Amino acid sequence: MEILKRDENEISQRVLATSGAPVPKECAQVVPRFCKEFKCLYGSTEMGCVSVKRCQAASDFSDYNVGKPLPGVEMKVVDTEGKTMPQNEAGKLFVRNRVAFGGYHKNPDKTNQVLGTDGWYKTDDIAFMNENGDFTVTGRCSDIILCHGESISPSYIEDEIKVHPAVAEVCVVPVSDPVCFQKVCACIVLRKGSLLSEDDLRPFLSVGAKSHFKFEENTRIHLFFESFPKTAVGKIFRRGVKEEAERRINGRQ
Repeated sequence: MEILKRDENEISQRVLATSGAPVPKECAQVVPRFCKEFKCLYGSTEMGCVSVKRCQAASDFSDYNVGKPLPGVEMKVVDTEGKTMPQNEAGKLFVRNRVAFGGYHKNPDKTNQVLGTDGWYKTDDIAFMNENGDFTVTGRCSDIILCHGESISPSYIEDEIKVHPAVAEVCVVPVSDPVCFQKVCACIVLRKGSLLSEDDLRPFLSVGAKSHFKFEENTRIHLFFESFPKTAVGKIFRRGVKEEAERRINGRQ
């Protein structure tokens, strides 16, 4: 967020846009200080950009809101049986676009898993549509943690932990457990010279997050990392973090 540290007279942009990852709350400060419009773009390699959330004031910004479908694009949220979910209820997000990809190269099985004959593409995202027709992406299906029959989205826990001033990065992953199936593991990278205890972190967890992450429960654990493995584009490599967490936890046993 280096842009927020600059004097507002240094920058005069008409539009700023972002894509590829959830937008942090601090981005709301950009509008209207440095630009007339801030755009959150949502899409994928397979389907291209499919929706845009346009923010012309800080009040327009909403966590994980990816806006309305672009012209020529259809989006829907369905349950496990393929039935459309009511407004404000989360389910699996499907997208249909006139410029959709034809399939994965020499991999028809993978193509058939995500692309239906009717053109609907099954994303790996969990989302809901509100009464205004805006879609909000709350997490990824493959990242969901299944603990004692409860489906837990890592993003909500990460949002609460990362606001602590001692936390540089956080990645919440599942680790296998014979009793609860998966434990919730918060992996944390601290800022240089910082220290953090469980008691220090508790006040930064809201009521909603506490229902999913309680240090006193043996289904919730945390680990400290010096750094996280990253993908080629700089995103946290969740699978790598999970594998390291599993290795360290199994080494304790």
